[in-house]
Amino acid sequence: MNFINTIFLQPLRADAGEFAFRQWVTLLAHEASHIEQRFWVDSVAQEIRAYQTQCRVAQELEIDLGTLRETFASLDPDAPQDQQTAQRVLTSLFFGTPAAIVYAALPLAQPRGVRAIVPACREILAVARASRVRSRA
Repeated sequence: MNFINTIFLQPLRADAGEFAFRQWVTLLAHEASHIEQRFWVDSVAQEIRAYQTQCRVAQELEIDLGTLRETFASLDPDAPQDQQTAQRVLTSLFFGTPAAIVYAALPLAQPRGVRAIVPACREILAVARASRVRSRA
């Protein structure tokens, strides 16, 4: 959920190389995109836009994000079939991780106003479930 408009990133290891730093910068771009979008509740459409931003930054930094680039570069965030494709790819790419639980709970299109209440509750529950999975690992 984006209501706190804050980015939390795990710091790079002290011995991280140039490639790891560049990947970290692309992740920062992805998260900054969410803040710029200014929505309180995440959606798959919003994730498509954030991943496209991440891929553009990766291209500028001359690194290849592989499947992320191949999948998200050509998707239309407003097209329902592309939203379904993105959700399917995200849950499979992150299968077995807390992120997959959260991605699976996101609405496809961006909810606004009072229509965001139910998706917000689903996302909060998914984050809670994901935190329990992570704590067991």
